[in-house]
Amino acid sequence: MYPHPESLLWDTSAGEQWLNRLAVAAIYVFGIKRGVGAESLCEFFHKLRIEHHVGVLVSSLRKIQGELEEKILSCQIEQQKSLSQACEYLPAMCVDVDETWLEQTILVMMELGSGYLLVEEMAADHSYTTWQKPVQAVLKQWGGHIQYCVNDSAKALIKLALNDLGCPSIADLFHAMRKLTQDLALELDHRWVHLQGRLRNWQAQVMPDETVGQTIQAELSSIQAAQADFRQHLMRISLELHPFDVETSSAQTTQQVTTKLAQQVTQLKQFKQTHHLKDAPGGIDQFSRQINDFCAVVDVWWQWVHQFLAAQTLTEPFTNWITTVLLPLCYRHYQTQRTDKPALKAYYQAAYQQAQWATDSSHHTDTQ
Repeated sequence: MYPHPESLLWDTSAGEQWLNRLAVAAIYVFGIKRGVGAESLCEFFHKLRIEHHVGVLVSSLRKIQGELEEKILSCQIEQQKSLSQACEYLPAMCVDVDETWLEQTILVMMELGSGYLLVEEMAADHSYTTWQKPVQAVLKQWGGHIQYCVNDSAKALIKLALNDLGCPSIADLFHAMRKLTQDLALELDHRWVHLQGRLRNWQAQVMPDETVGQTIQAELSSIQAAQADFRQHLMRISLELHPFDVETSSAQTTQQVTTKLAQQVTQLKQFKQTHHLKDAPGGIDQFSRQINDFCAVVDVWWQWVHQFLAAQTLTEPFTNWITTVLLPLCYRHYQTQRTDKPALKAYYQAAYQQAQWATDSSHHTDTQ
């Protein structure tokens, strides 16, 4: 006899595996990550009526949680060791520096290629002098070259990049895009919520005025169009900041990308004016002031390419083929793989297909 109607499911092989996954997931998410006690987890499992199929005694749950914590720490140590060894032999690195705030300020410096944390240190503050000690320890241990340092344009981090790391300081596009979204998109969202409230109130009326309803619907449609237009502006910014043009796959310089982003700023200002947005914190102006710092990465990228190719024994035609045909293909393939946003992925896939066509055409020409 099964104690509950659903018990028949849990006695199957698939059901047993699912219950084990449920138990481990609950312990990890709520016990380890959220600090929920074993007593509460035990109560949770009893309310699901699975105590006859999974060991959910408080002592058992504590034992499982301890084993999970040990495995997580062991995996972390192995990954850190592997990444550390990989970074040790890198002739050059690109790094990101930032501060996070949990119970205390934590200074973080990451190697962008591998995700390895070169610095993860708690500190009383995040001033330039506080940053110097852990960074100098990294530089002493590792004798390679740092190509550039990405940061949120805080004065201390810019100084750290230029003075201590001896590399260009590149502004973090993520922070600037997030600022734009917080200022403009949030204002549009507030209008949308307000209109939805007006629409519900209108629909609740016994004898609603059709003209009022039509006005509200028109305003909602206008807000939806504005939100879509704003997302398109953000996507164009993401598409422009690359060493290759997304439409033609031709090489771009910092100056060319700067001009394109300046055009996006002009369009955003027009967008703000058209939709009567306040942008009180000045997200657009702040983004505009950082354009040169965003785009500097393009020339740094090309400098690395040319330095690498100059160190090889290659003919000029072959070098040109690498930079105009092979690199766009590889770069677009990489972008397509790493992007998870459908709209961006569609653009990158189209660019990748165009680069494939260019590669096939060059190969066909060479064989003639």
